Amino acid sequence: MMGFPSKKQLENIRKESKSWEGTLHINKNATPLEHFRWEICQALLAYKQDNNLKNTELAVALNVPEADLSRIFRHRIEGISTDRLLGLLSQVKPKHKIELKVS
Repeated sequence: MMGFPSKKQLENIRKESKSWEGTLHINKNATPLEHFRWEICQALLAYKQDNNLKNTELAVALNVPEADLSRIFRHRIEGISTDRLLGLLSQVKPKHKIELKVS
């Protein structure tokens, strides 16, 4: 039976985890553009999951580096333009519709 990790093990895990880049969640104060970009990422991820595709398979189909696709799925899209995100979405969902809600 495994016991609780030692202080040294926990310290090593904490150091290692500082370099991990997990999935970003939408900020409660996000701008409309940030919400829009987040929804595009979600739509691309849903397509991947609905079609049981691996990142590698979808990256090849979209002709995009797998690292970029991984960043998109984790919402780490600072260096990816909205036009590029829409272009990728158009490739997997050519008949998609984008609606604008103004309140």
